[in-house]
Amino acid sequence: MNDNNFELNNIASNYSVDWEVDIHQYEFNGSIIFISNLKFDKLTQSGRIGKIKDHLEAIISRCHYLDLTLDTMRDKMLRIHQIVGDGMLDEYKFNKTETAMIVDYIDENKEKLREVSLRMVLKISDLYKMAPKNDHWKRLVETTCMQREVLS
Repeated sequence: MNDNNFELNNIASNYSVDWEVDIHQYEFNGSIIFISNLKFDKLTQSGRIGKIKDHLEAIISRCHYLDLTLDTMRDKMLRIHQIVGDGMLDEYKFNKTETAMIVDYIDENKEKLREVSLRMVLKISDLYKMAPKNDHWKRLVETTCMQREVLS
């Protein structure tokens, strides 16, 4: 095999398939989805990214770019309500009252939590499932998921 070709082997099934592909003549006719926590458009506007700027600009110019960032607390809470309402916590077997109580607790304490995210919903749900009685779960949340108050 020379440097201009590479071999693809499919051994996951009962048979093996080999392809020889000339990478200098290959045309890709598929789709690719890039998922990133970075805001490509903001990065390209800042002067701090160096050599990668041209590459990010090339990606943005060739793609449909969709920024799904939830910037405001309102956006984050709306998303939490939507995803929890769509069944995010079904595996916990909570009743509607318990599910609403967890989401309401997050909403009431959103400024104190280290982050407001779907991951935090799962963390708090785990704590509730572990210690539901006598609001013990709330003390666990305060200890493990909330920012410490700085006394001056």
